[in-house]
Amino acid sequence: MLKPSGPGAASVPSLRNPSARKTWTACWRLPCAPLSANNRQPWHFVVIRDREMLRRVAEVHPYAKMAAGAAAAVIICADLNEEKTPASGSRTVRRPRRISCWRRVPLNIGTVWCGLHPVEDRARPFREIFHMPESVRPLSLIVLGHTDQEFKAVERFRAERVHNEDW
Repeated sequence: MLKPSGPGAASVPSLRNPSARKTWTACWRLPCAPLSANNRQPWHFVVIRDREMLRRVAEVHPYAKMAAGAAAAVIICADLNEEKTPASGSRTVRRPRRISCWRRVPLNIGTVWCGLHPVEDRARPFREIFHMPESVRPLSLIVLGHTDQEFKAVERFRAERVHNEDW
């Protein structure tokens, strides 16, 4: 098992290659379902399966070292030209990211989310390596693969953080 470093780091499962192409298709249909402001759908996904590109991802992101041995990775991006209001694309694109992570559990695919935006030193290499237009902002990276470990839900609900009607 790989261990990331940094604040709040948790154990990261080792990931290996899922074989069925329909599994990949299923992974990316649901994240496109959420509503977006004025139905602008500002999201773009860069799917990375090439071994050399996965190695490059592992080299440029300090917390994505597991990408070198993973089956694939996906960069979730927002197209700023599709924003109706400033920063709406960034907010809207968070929905596909969250859904994409949740969707994998029934498919037995492990995921590791790694942030890119707003840390420019993390986002810039991805824009350069993957030849993204200036209007596209890489927001996050999700590293994927089958895991040998059984998924165990972790309860993170904290009742003291829920305020009804008033603080």
